[in-house]
Amino acid sequence: MSKEIELLTEIRDLLQVMAEPALEKRDAKLRTSLRKLVGGSEKKAKAVLLMDGSRSRAQIVQQSGIDQGDLSRIERGATSPTARTLGRIAEALDADLRLVARAS
Repeated sequence: MSKEIELLTEIRDLLQVMAEPALEKRDAKLRTSLRKLVGGSEKKAKAVLLMDGSRSRAQIVQQSGIDQGDLSRIERGATSPTARTLGRIAEALDADLRLVARAS
């Protein structure tokens, strides 16, 4: 590796270390805000665990019984899940799966 690339890599790593506390604070605030929006509903709170990043993919896979690769493809938008798969994910999150009409 050239000296310039090594220097740039070190600068990038240093910036990441410096930004980490700020990112952690920001994420904590976002999680708190998201939980406040949900309110006291236990079902909604469980669904938020998926959205707020406090639940690991492994936990979701275990609770839903779907393949980790399938969940990853769904998250990336690389595949369209079946209604059955969506139902299993919703069940694992103790959430309702609803179809909502689009606004015209």
